[in-house]
Amino acid sequence: MIPGRKRRGGVFTFVNQSPSLNRQQGPCCNLCRRKFSRKHTVQTWVLTSLSRSRNITTRLTELEEDELQQLPGRSAERMQAHLQTSSPSSTQPVPAARLPCRVKVTAGKRYAWCACGHSQKQPYCDGAHRTKAPSISPLRFTPEKDQTVMLCACKQTKNAPYCDGSHFKVIFQDVVKSVKGVFK
Repeated sequence: MIPGRKRRGGVFTFVNQSPSLNRQQGPCCNLCRRKFSRKHTVQTWVLTSLSRSRNITTRLTELEEDELQQLPGRSAERMQAHLQTSSPSSTQPVPAARLPCRVKVTAGKRYAWCACGHSQKQPYCDGAHRTKAPSISPLRFTPEKDQTVMLCACKQTKNAPYCDGSHFKVIFQDVVKSVKGVFK
């Protein structure tokens, strides 16, 4: 059972156990960037407290599907997306951008290309993989001459770290997914 969750009249409600919840002024969370709303903030607090635990996968799967559907808005989708992007056991790279990065490289200088997609300094690694995707390590490469190259940002290339056009497949998949969403 998740702390802070109580059953009342057949419906699960989330109990405010965070004293800092009442002092919040800005957007309630990074996931939605909505203005402060007490109901949504309690739900967000539950999500962040779950994500801080080591066994996030086990705890989030304890929430039943009907319990997730009772949360306001698209919260169930957000919780699933948060689980996929912030889980420490992430083994799949996350597309950092849909188009490749055009960069100038210097001959003989060693670069570390981000292979996980979590780096804030794309296309280069900033060490974010250590916490967000520990099973994925950066690709180190040294160019042979000074040139401008296209480095992959979608992380689907077969010719890492250079772009091979795989981002067109990622863009196509996104378009198909959004069109399917319109007809649901």
